[in-house]
This record gives sequence, structure tokens and C-alpha cells, in this order.
Amino acid sequence: YKITVIADLGGCSAASRHLVPFLRNMTKIDEQNYPELANAIFCVNCPWIFPAMYNLIKPFLDPVTRKKISVFKHKKDFAPPLLEAIDAEQLSTVYGGKSTVKMPQVETIEIDKTGECRMEIKVPSNENVKLEISGMNDKKGGLFVWNYEAQQDVTLKVEFVGKKQKKLVAVTKEVKGQGEFNSTSLGNLVLTFENTAAETVVVKYFTYFYGYELFKTNEFIETQRQKAKEQKSKNKGKEVEEEEKKLSYDAS
Repeated sequence: YKITVIADLGGCSAASRHLVPFLRNMTKIDEQNYPELANAIFCVNCPWIFPAMYNLIKPFLDPVTRKKISVFKHKKDFAPPLLEAIDAEQLSTVYGGKSTVKMPQVETIEIDKTGECRMEIKVPSNENVKLEISGMNDKKGGLFVWNYEAQQDVTLKVEFVGKKQKKLVAVTKEVKGQGEFNSTSLGNLVLTFENTAAETVVVKYFTYFYGYELFKTNEFIETQRQKAKEQKSKNKGKEVEEEEKKLSYDAS
């Protein structure tokens, strides 16, 4: 189970000073929760300020992770390596592939000084906006998580849409909320924000998906780490025991 990440930094500027703690937090979380899973990380559409920002977080990166990161400014430069890592049918035309699946349109990405990231969308008056959380083609499903905050009450309808099942997860009407849904089959989660107010409502949100295979891989890695830790402890105990025997022998 490997993940290829495309970090589109188009729009980043010198004013995006909080990007540094965000990238630092992101790499820390990835290394702690998704060890060995990154196949490659492509930073594309990078502005002139990014190399300086990247140099600030480089010392915090694991050497193995650092080798997997590639930085590109222009499409002509990042399209070829992306096509080597991702099938053209799965890669969006935006990045040089053939997929015409419409990508989510995010108005703004807000990053505070702690590095926490929230995306932002605008829901026009008497209209609704749908957001789809991909299940990453994980056949055994996984855990979907969402969190949002709006300027005023909006109606949120959450549905799981899968090949085997379609299920209404929740309907809420409030300024902010959060939730999770554990699926057991392949599918996506659809969040529909409905605005019945007389003016446009701004919604800030973030979503995650933790696939079953990802959990399984992490459990395996954690088991291996625990075994290595126990073996190291045993070896250290044997060394201490041998040293004590040696000292006892020398004393006699």
C-alpha cells in the first residue's frame, strides 16, 4: 500500500507565512502515522518563495522522506515524472494526465499560525454545494472524518455512496459540527451543504479518509517496531548480564 502525493502550491506567496508550520506539522503527522507509505511527494506550481520555505523545514524531515520529495514550478517539468508515478487515466488533465473527473473547487485554504489547515467554500443563497471524500478505491472501506464551521446555520447532509450500498449518514443544521463514518466497502462520502439564507455563506472545513489497508499496514509496522524494541531490550539485558559476570570473575 503506497501513496503518491501531489501538493499543488499555486497561489502560495510571501504572505503565506503560516505555510511553514503547516508543512512541518504535515510531515510530522505523515511520519508518525503513515511510515513507509509515501511512494513520492510532488510539490507542483511552486512560487518563487517556496524553496526558501522548504529549506526551513528540511532539517525536520526524515532523510528517507526527504529523498521522496520533488519540487517543480512549471507543468512542462512536473507532468512527465507524474505520469511515471501515476497512470494517465487516473491523473487529472490539470496535471498532464487524461482524467476529466471534475476536481473540487476550493475558494481558499486557510492556515493559522499553528499550521492547522482548513479549506473554504462559498454556498450561494438558496443553493447547495457538494463535497466528495474519496474512499481511495479501498475495497474494504475505512474511516471518513469531517469537520466544518460556517458563518451561520447551514444544513449538512452526509451520504455514503458505494457500489454495494447507499446510506444516509446524518443530517444536521448548525453553525459548526464534526463527525465520522466507518464504511465496510468501497465507496465515497458525499457532504452536501444547503444554504436557505438570503445571503452567501462561507464554510470552512477539513476532511480525512483512513483506509482499512492503511490501518492494516500501520498495525504491521507498529508490530515490527515493537518486536525490534523488545529484541533491543533483550540484547541490552544480555550485555549487562555478561558484563556483571565478567566483573564478578575479575573480582574473584
